Amino acid sequence: MPGTICLGCGLPTTNGSRCVSCNRGFHRAVHNPAYDQPAWRKRSKRDIAAHVGRHGWWCPGFGVAAHPSSDLTNDRSDPLVLGGALLGATSVLCRGCNTRKRWAQTPTRRARR
Repeated sequence: MPGTICLGCGLPTTNGSRCVSCNRGFHRAVHNPAYDQPAWRKRSKRDIAAHVGRHGWWCPGFGVAAHPSSDLTNDRSDPLVLGGALLGATSVLCRGCNTRKRWAQTPTRRARR
């Protein structure tokens, strides 16, 4: 695969989508246990129910136009990992748009040590 650019550091690589050093530290997102707290779960259910009551099962979209979705999630405006408060500002997005937003906000997906 000559000519591929590493997704982690932006340097040319022949090792697929990441160079050897970036691939070594790459991990998928780790589940934050703060999202298991009863206060967050209660608020999340309430916010999604309110959104569905006003707009139906529609995602407002992130980087794409609004679209129907049966998999809505409560999205944090300021993620905990970037210093947001647990019960801070939120919005409702579908799971795909929520992931798209996370990738746009996080400069690299390498594990932080």
